[in-house]
Amino acid sequence: MYDMTFSRKETQTVLQRLPRIFVCLLTLAGCATQGTHQTLQPSDHATAVAQERQVQPGDTASVHFLCRLRSGEIVAATDSVAESQQKSNLFRQRQETDPLSIKAVSAADTVQPPEPYEQRSLEEEISHQLAQVIVGMKEGDPHTVKIKAEDAPEQVAPQYITQLNRIRTRPKEMKMSKGDYEHLAQRSPEVGQEYTYDPDFPGKVESVSEQEVTIRLFATPGAVIETPFGPGHVREEGQYYKMDIDARKGALVRAGGMVGRISDVDDKVITIDFGNPFGGETLLCDVTVGKITDAKLVQSGK
Repeated sequence: MYDMTFSRKETQTVLQRLPRIFVCLLTLAGCATQGTHQTLQPSDHATAVAQERQVQPGDTASVHFLCRLRSGEIVAATDSVAESQQKSNLFRQRQETDPLSIKAVSAADTVQPPEPYEQRSLEEEISHQLAQVIVGMKEGDPHTVKIKAEDAPEQVAPQYITQLNRIRTRPKEMKMSKGDYEHLAQRSPEVGQEYTYDPDFPGKVESVSEQEVTIRLFATPGAVIETPFGPGHVREEGQYYKMDIDARKGALVRAGGMVGRISDVDDKVITIDFGNPFGGETLLCDVTVGKITDAKLVQSGK
């Protein structure tokens, strides 16, 4: 068994050394603690700043959105949309999947001075509406918002009314000069060559002479072809194919970037009102703001 008693001299020696030992231990502990804080503080600070950062008028923000009709059908999205998701006939898939860059504006900016009416495409109008909606949103926080476009003013509304033939007529055989064919097809004609006059009625070059090109169009009587304005029913009538379009009053349609609503249908004519970028609908949009660039940095070019 060990003798753990100390002499007076040994006890004094130990007591004299204790303060130095404690100082070293405290110093080491302090160094370790300080090192930990130096590593965590910048990260914690950056996270806190990012969580508190909000879009202000004049800021530019990268924005992802997915907008639906009241029926739930998707009409527009910045990102790719799965095949299984229900889409409206208005939907067009973007080639890029990057977020859109939108400059935020305040409610006062949209009223003072009043903006003249401008017909925008569906996607352009969504971005225009979101420019005000995103003010106050934080980076990374998802939001669901409602947006609605204004109707064209009464004095200009008639210029957005379009009428189309409800019955589309195409000849079974077309003839044109060789020069016209080369200009339209951007190549020299050859027998058997495909020629697209109307995608719903594919054609092929049937014969070529020194002066003339003959093109034969093809269609299947009884076939149903989907058109932007409704299903088309194909029939033959002498030397022509005819397609009767089953348009429905009140239906939304899209022509290029423009959205309209069928306002009237009779035996011969389809009338479409393009006087509202959303066809008069209110859209429900899921919106997420990504990176926010401060307006002052934009102005300074940084």
